[in-house]
Amino acid sequence: MHGEFSFTQQRFKLDGQERTYFELANQCLEGHFSSGLQKLSAYYAHRMSYEEVEKLVERMTRRRSLSDQWSWHGVIAKSVEVSQQIADETWSWWSKRS
Repeated sequence: MHGEFSFTQQRFKLDGQERTYFELANQCLEGHFSSGLQKLSAYYAHRMSYEEVEKLVERMTRRRSLSDQWSWHGVIAKSVEVSQQIADETWSWWSKRS
């Protein structure tokens, strides 16, 4: 569900600062969580509190994978994304009719 593995990270020097490949590619940053964990969190967030979702994920993964705040943030971010998509599709439809 929320895979975890160990590996050695390669570091790069850019503008005098050390950065990892993931930092440069904007991937696997602190606070990011897998799409499976996002879907699980969103599904249960509509059925229970964010704190209960946090505890459920911890029971399922045997570690604290996300906080109630991150669960809330994930649901809000997805709702903004869906709302923007609907607005874009609606605008496109209306502009074709004019």
